[in-house]
Amino acid sequence: MITKEKLMMIVCSLGLNLTFIFGMVEVTHRNSLGPQWRKWTWVSDRDLMMNGAFFVQSGDLAGARTYAGLELIRAAPGSAVSSLTSMGSVQLCTQIWASGSLTIHTHTT
Repeated sequence: MITKEKLMMIVCSLGLNLTFIFGMVEVTHRNSLGPQWRKWTWVSDRDLMMNGAFFVQSGDLAGARTYAGLELIRAAPGSAVSSLTSMGSVQLCTQIWASGSLTIHTHTT
C-alpha cells in the first residue's frame, strides 16, 4: 500500500494538482483542465493499476483506435529514468485535508 507521504512525493514529482480519497485513486482526474485539454482523448493501454488506482477513459475513443497500431510515445526501460528526468526541477507542494480527501497543489519554482 502506498503511504500518504509517498503519494505526496509522487504527485509533487509529476507536477499534478489532484484531489482524491485514499483507497480510490483516479489517475489523471480531469475536472479542472483548461478548455483545450477537454478535447483530448485519454486512454490507458496495458497500464498496471495498483493500490485501488483506476483510470477513466474519455474523449473520442473510436478515434483513439485509429492510433492503436502506432507507437506515438515509445516506452523506455526503468534504467532510462536518470536521463529522462535530468532536466527536472524542484516544485513546492502544498496539501489541504478536508473530509478524508487530499488536495495537492504544485507550484513551479
